[in-house]
Amino acid sequence: MRILLSRALILTLFFLFAAGCDALSPPVEVQVVQRCPGINMDALTGTFGRVEGGNNINSRFRFRFYQEGEKTRAKFVAGKDARFLMDGVRTGNESMTLTQVVPEPKANERTRRVWLSLNESCRLEAADGWVRFEAGGEREGKEPGEPMVFVPFNLDRLDFEPCTERLYLRKAARDRATAQRTSLPDKPPVVTESSLPIGTWAPRSELAAGCRGEVDLWVDGEAEAEALAIPAGKGTDIHWYVDFDVRTLGNHGLAMHRIETCGEERKLLGVACANIEVR
Repeated sequence: MRILLSRALILTLFFLFAAGCDALSPPVEVQVVQRCPGINMDALTGTFGRVEGGNNINSRFRFRFYQEGEKTRAKFVAGKDARFLMDGVRTGNESMTLTQVVPEPKANERTRRVWLSLNESCRLEAADGWVRFEAGGEREGKEPGEPMVFVPFNLDRLDFEPCTERLYLRKAARDRATAQRTSLPDKPPVVTESSLPIGTWAPRSELAAGCRGEVDLWVDGEAEAEALAIPAGKGTDIHWYVDFDVRTLGNHGLAMHRIETCGEERKLLGVACANIEVR
């Protein structure tokens, strides 16, 4: 009888010990394997270029994705000078909708919208389209044709910043009254001179005390000049002005980045843009 009781006690202690070990053991980690490890739709970041003609990259069409808090944002260059800041909303495990950020949207006006999805080859497909916000909802549509295809590609050397204001040329770039009377041209103005005055105006209050204004100049998305000093001048507005050295024939997009520089820190204040045709 004592032997049987001892065996029962030993078995009871064994099972209790085993159960205790299971309770103390760490939980098993479940690893989710992504089908496309190079593209994380949960936290999409980096630059992407459009694929054309096999594996060639057309950098005139490009995305820069980044995370802002819990939100995915994109800067989309849709061919040379059409640039958009867009907010992303996940619509599935491998899909997302991007909608243009418009500070003051107008009723029944079309806004850029892009539908993103991963194809079988783990490439990012982008179907271009639009959305119109109406009373009680929205109406959207896709442009005809096949979606554009994008892949991760280092395009950090290129400009992605959307235009925020107009860049004035010639006399309108030098004289504020002339600029105020100048209407936006229907097509790029023809430039034949070798040096082109370009400029804009912005409130002096944009610049913090003790900081200075500088200009970065971009042509067709490529860096042309950096950290050009802008005189402080007088008055309530600062005149952001430089002379652009014209060197290449054809159509070109100009982008003047207005920068606030405080010590070693630089802050983008605005992007003034214009298109020109050089002959």
